[in-house]
Amino acid sequence: METSDYISAISAGISVIAMLVTLWQTIISKKSYNLEKKKCNEDKPNFKIISPIDSKAIIGKGENVKLQYYLVVTNLSNKDMTIEKISLNVIGEEKSVVLSPTNKSSMLFVGDNIECNKSIQKWVEFEISKELYYNLKIIKFVVEIEDVFKNKRDTTVIYMNEEVEENVKA
Repeated sequence: METSDYISAISAGISVIAMLVTLWQTIISKKSYNLEKKKCNEDKPNFKIISPIDSKAIIGKGENVKLQYYLVVTNLSNKDMTIEKISLNVIGEEKSVVLSPTNKSSMLFVGDNIECNKSIQKWVEFEISKELYYNLKIIKFVVEIEDVFKNKRDTTVIYMNEEVEENVKA
């Protein structure tokens, strides 16, 4: 064998080693990218509403019916989130009505903060006039929550327990 053959063989060997190192670095880079992508997705604001645990319509002596829902809102992100908007869409056979929640300290309301990877469980309450409650021929209720990052989630309630206070005319 001549010197040029040795040089060619050594060059080929170095090329194979360089190719293997490049392949190894590509695999490591892809794994690193996937980890960063997963971390980035965990940091994005995200939450969910677990289907209402309880819901009830309280028909009292006044002119309004109180619609209450016991919700569990879970923050799935590694960042704290704040509720910016809560609404209830009451959908009837012919028309629908959008309601805002009543502001009570013990209830879920706009401005409530949910820490990262935590949940809160609270009642949220809306009021609708008795006349509208009975005349809408309600099909379903849709509770919608929006956070400060403009993420929206909703949950649908088809069945509600009615609680009627004594001596109340429906």
